[in-house]
Amino acid sequence: AILYNFKHPYWQRNRDLIPAISYAVDRQAIVRDALFGHGIPAYGPLQRNRYNNPNIEHYDYNPAKARALLEAAGCAMGAQGYYERGGEELGFVLSVQNDRFGRFEIVTAVAKQLNAVGIHCTVEQPAQVDWDGQMAYLIGWGSPLDPDMHTYKVFTTNGKVNVGRYSNARVDEYLMAARRTSDPDERMRLYGLFQEELTKDPPYVFLCYIDAVYVVSARVHGIAEDNLLGHRAIGFFGNVNEWTVE
Repeated sequence: AILYNFKHPYWQRNRDLIPAISYAVDRQAIVRDALFGHGIPAYGPLQRNRYNNPNIEHYDYNPAKARALLEAAGCAMGAQGYYERGGEELGFVLSVQNDRFGRFEIVTAVAKQLNAVGIHCTVEQPAQVDWDGQMAYLIGWGSPLDPDMHTYKVFTTNGKVNVGRYSNARVDEYLMAARRTSDPDERMRLYGLFQEELTKDPPYVFLCYIDAVYVVSARVHGIAEDNLLGHRAIGFFGNVNEWTVE
C-alpha cells in the first residue's frame, strides 16, 4: 500500500484529494505487470481475513472519476500537463526501499498511472527511510490470523507502527471496542464499521496482496495454502501440527 505521511504539510493541505489518487491507480495492471500475476488487487486491510467487509468502496480504477474529483475540489490542468490548485502543482514523491520482490516495479507503475491523470508523482529510493520528512512510502504488512494483529497497532492514533501519523476518532473507537470483546458477531460488526470508515477517510492507497511462493519437498503434506500472506508468508506454520512427512 501507499502510506501517506500526514505529518507532512503537503497532505495537511491536500488530504481531501486522496480519494482521487485511489481511483487513479490500476491495481489489476500492477498485479499483471509488476507481479507477473502473483497476487490479487487490494481494497482493504482485512481482505484476506474472515472479518473482511467486501461491501465497501473498492476504489476500482476509474481515471475519469479521479479527474472529476480533482476538478470538483478546485483543481485545474496546468501548462505542464499536471493539475494545480492554489498555484501549487499536484504531486508528491513516493519513496521505496527496493528490498522485496516487485516493490520498485510497483511504485514505478503507480507513478506512471498517476502522471497519466495529471498528478505529478516521482519515485525515490532513499538510503534510509525518513519517516518524518518523506511524503509517501510503499509499505507492506498483513496477517490472515486475528485482525487485531495488524489493525490496532497500524491504524489507531497512537498505534506503535502508525508511522504515517493517521488519526481518525471513529477508527480508534471501533478498533478499541473490537479488541475488548470476544463475541464473533460483535467483532464482525465493529471491524465492518472500521473498514467503512477507512474508505471515507483513506489512510493508504491499498494496492495488492502478494502471493507467497514457497518450494516444499513432495514428502511434506497438509500445508494450508490459504494461510500464506505477504512477503514473509505470515501464517505459513499456522497449521504445522497437521503436517505429515512421508
